[in-house]
Amino acid sequence: MMSKLRFDGPWSNRPRDLANLSRYAARVLERGVNWQVVSVNRDWTDWLDSPVLYVASQATPKLAEEDYAKLRQFADAGGMLFTHADAASENFNKWAGDLAKKLWPTYEMAVLPTITRSTASTPSCARPTSSSRASATARACSWSTPPAISPTPGKCAPKNPTPSPSSSA
Repeated sequence: MMSKLRFDGPWSNRPRDLANLSRYAARVLERGVNWQVVSVNRDWTDWLDSPVLYVASQATPKLAEEDYAKLRQFADAGGMLFTHADAASENFNKWAGDLAKKLWPTYEMAVLPTITRSTASTPSCARPTSSSRASATARACSWSTPPAISPTPGKCAPKNPTPSPSSSA
């Protein structure tokens, strides 16, 4: 499920954080999930056992340039970096923002809109009434408002996209 990054400094202030999250996820998902600790000193391909790399601290991690290169390679290979500021640390939050700028300088950080229950796109699911085991566990779902997906990385898709002149031909 997740790997927690070990680095020089306070990386394990909450030693049971991923163990507790994994236990909760296993209960909700009704299947076993695992977590592990990975060292920043290892090759980034060793981090690919899980799709999420969790970096948590209350202090600014002191990473070498080669460590930043590994983080970028991990994310560029499809991994997700998930940061958490222990004790709501402003220093760590600033580092996380600076990390994004350092790894992807051509992309700009933006505040995402808040989604509330009244504005969220929610699936409407109907359970089939058939008594067969396979169809009884299947669900037919459709989104009331499909989420917008941008074809351009780093850009938000418009709600009502208009075709470009080159695509109309």
